[in-house]
Amino acid sequence: MGAEEEEDCNGPTGGENSILDKKQLRIFGHPLTTAQQMWIGFFVPSILSTVIFIANIALDITVACQLFREDHPLLGGATLALMYAPSLTCLILTFTRLPKLEKIGDLLTWVTIQCLQSLLFPLGIIYRFATQLFWSVVALTEEDPAREKALCIVAACHQTELFFFLDSFLNAAPQAILQAYILLSPQIVTTDETGWTLAVSIITSVITLSKTAALYQRFESQRAVGRLPQWAQQENEAHTRALINIKQFDPKLLMVLQDPPPNKKTVAVVISPAHEGSQCNDTDEPERTTGQISQLSHDQPATEEEQEEINEAKSTTSAPEPFETSFHGETDKETAASPDNGAKDNPQTQVDDQTVKEEEPEEHDTLLSTEANQSVSGANDSAYLTPITVEGAPLDDRCFWPRIQTPPSSPTADPHMRPRLSINTIRSQNRPAYTSNVALPVRKPRIKGLHEDEPLGIFAAFNAWLMYLLARVLVIAAFAHFYLWPSLGMIFSHYCIMVAYLWFCNPCPSFWAPLIALIFILCPIEVKVRYKYPRVFLIIFFALVLLEDLATVILWYCGAEWESWWYDFAFVFIIGCHGMALLNAALYLFMFKPNAKYVEPTFSF
Repeated sequence: MGAEEEEDCNGPTGGENSILDKKQLRIFGHPLTTAQQMWIGFFVPSILSTVIFIANIALDITVACQLFREDHPLLGGATLALMYAPSLTCLILTFTRLPKLEKIGDLLTWVTIQCLQSLLFPLGIIYRFATQLFWSVVALTEEDPAREKALCIVAACHQTELFFFLDSFLNAAPQAILQAYILLSPQIVTTDETGWTLAVSIITSVITLSKTAALYQRFESQRAVGRLPQWAQQENEAHTRALINIKQFDPKLLMVLQDPPPNKKTVAVVISPAHEGSQCNDTDEPERTTGQISQLSHDQPATEEEQEEINEAKSTTSAPEPFETSFHGETDKETAASPDNGAKDNPQTQVDDQTVKEEEPEEHDTLLSTEANQSVSGANDSAYLTPITVEGAPLDDRCFWPRIQTPPSSPTADPHMRPRLSINTIRSQNRPAYTSNVALPVRKPRIKGLHEDEPLGIFAAFNAWLMYLLARVLVIAAFAHFYLWPSLGMIFSHYCIMVAYLWFCNPCPSFWAPLIALIFILCPIEVKVRYKYPRVFLIIFFALVLLEDLATVILWYCGAEWESWWYDFAFVFIIGCHGMALLNAALYLFMFKPNAKYVEPTFSF
């Protein structure tokens, strides 16, 4: 999307279209070499993910077997059910998008294969890791174009990435809380072997959860400006449109107005300011306005003094502008051809007409454009203000002038006459103006998001989440061990606060709000929801969690009865983990927090 839109891997394999050039890794703002990027971006993450996944699966199976061996079938069954929860969820999501197969036998075969993959999901995940490791080694040892092909295979989107995301919150998070609860129960853990197995399993589960939290802590803000999900690349653009809710305009219509249709005829009406009655001439006599002269020409013949004034005004009038000459010429023809103007019967009226037409206003005339098939009220009936049909000129200045209708100057004046008023005069008198729809200038929309984290930033965030989640898991498990119902009440109240925030304070779909609020019991991640006032929300969230943790720890440590050394260790470990989490969070915020990023959208609705 925007300037950093991902290109298809099947395209050219030149240096300009390389996977490493599209998403260049940096350390403290400095770009890495090609070999360093392949090591840090592909090979090392593949090895670490493989080791963590195999250790987590192996320890979960071992814990389940230990619980079954010690006659705790419910706890062992719950461990296995949580282990298969993400796989069954992926299977359900796959069945919601059935392929279009013509034969029923092919459809049954496809369903059978999907069920077997869900049942034997560890083998499929290990095969995916083996593929990534193999092609990472190929990319390190080969040159272009073989290296580029290998990088495209390693970086390609795959459905297993969705499994890893769901595994963190459907398996690792509840598994860690359950096993911590079992570990703090002496009546369940009867051997040291089971205790150490549970402790290591808790650590691996929290590591899995911390890795996902570090990668997706501000995912939607980064996705809005170019980051793609690793499991559903084709859905990225549609989701971003619905989340940000902006509208893209044609660049030709930005900051300009639409041109009028070519070769369209318009009617030009000249309006000039009226002479004020308070203005005086050299003889200190009030000057006659256009309405007074026209009324005189219709009611009675002009006297000798008035005729001299008219002749003097005619002789002192400046030459008209070229476009006005063409207007006056056509006006004379139409006036001569009109039988109602009384020019044949009253020759004095012809003189008055010429005087009125050839008068030059003191202010510049304003040209108002109207459609040719629209008539101005009273213009066709007046011999003094006749509409002229001319060819429309392009509006180079990109402005629009409204068509204005002005009433007679007084009730006794001729209703066919209109005073010559300027635009400023009309606006000052609050006269109505009739306008049409115009393409107004608009602001170019921009999308605000965040840059993706650097490798060191991800590592610092991972350490902060690891310390925080270890403490949070132990707090919930210990409080539930001593005070079960109060702990459930605390969790439920925290859940209600998160649901309220997602429903009423953030544009989040109502279907996802109850599910995402379950994740927010442990850690806030920006997936399927974009924070509103993120800094304020995160400060309030962690302040609330810190208050809950300290209150519950002090409550059970000082008020409950306990004898095992596990509780002393748990108390010290919780306090120390909170301190380490604060230090790593401060390191991430002050040194590795990504800056804001603005992009212009390239899609349109």
